[in-house]
Amino acid sequence: MSKPSLKTEKRGPFTIRPRKRDGSLTGAWVVDIPPHVSPSGKRVRETHETKTAALNAAERMLRDLQLMGAIRGDGAVKPSGITFAEFAERWLEKQSDRVATGKKRSSSLLTNAYQVKALLKTFAVKDISRVVTKDIEDYQKKRTVEDACKPPTINGEVATLVQILSWAQELQLIRQVPRHEGIPVSPRKVSIPTPEEVTRIVEHLADRTGLLALFLAETGCERTRRFRLSGPI
Repeated sequence: MSKPSLKTEKRGPFTIRPRKRDGSLTGAWVVDIPPHVSPSGKRVRETHETKTAALNAAERMLRDLQLMGAIRGDGAVKPSGITFAEFAERWLEKQSDRVATGKKRSSSLLTNAYQVKALLKTFAVKDISRVVTKDIEDYQKKRTVEDACKPPTINGEVATLVQILSWAQELQLIRQVPRHEGIPVSPRKVSIPTPEEVTRIVEHLADRTGLLALFLAETGCERTRRFRLSGPI
C-alpha cells in the first residue's frame, strides 16, 4: 500500500497540509480554515488523523460554502470593493452635514452612531454588496440570543443598516437593499388612572403642582409642551 503524498493541497479556500511539531512530521494532517470562511471569524486549524480524512473534511466544508452561497444569493454578486466600515463612516459624515443644515436632529445622529458601532461588530470588514437577507437574519438572532437585546433596539439597528445600504443603492454601489422582517414588538401596557384616582392624586399635591397634574390628565398635553406652559414649579 503506497503512502499518501506529503504535498500540500487546496480545496477552495481550505489548505490541507501535513502537521508538524518542533519541525518534525507527526503523521497527522491539518485543514487550514481562513478567517473569512471560519464561523468564528478567526483562523482555525483542524487536525485529522489521515490525509484522506482531512481532504474529505475540506471537501465537505467546501460543499457547505457553495450551498450557503446559493441560498444567500451572494455568489453571483460582483464585490464593490468597499467595506461596510468604510461606507458607514461616510454615511455618518453625511448625517452630520444634515444636522448642520437643520435637516436632522443631533440626538438622532447620536443614536445612529451607537447603532453603527453595534453593526460594525458584525459587518465591519464585509463588502457592502455582499450584505444579504441571511446576514440580517443572523444579526437579529445573534443580538437576540447572544446579546439579549430587546426587539426595539435590534429593529433600530437594522433600520440604520437599511438606511446605509439604501444610500449605497442610490449611489449604484449595490443592486438592491436586502429584504428583511422586523422582530415583533409587544405593545407596552400603560396604566391610566381613573378620574377618581386622579382626584385623590391631586388632593395630595401642592396647589400649583396639583393644578398642573389636573391639566395634564384632562388634556393629554405632550411632555415638552407642558413644561413650556408651566414654567418652573
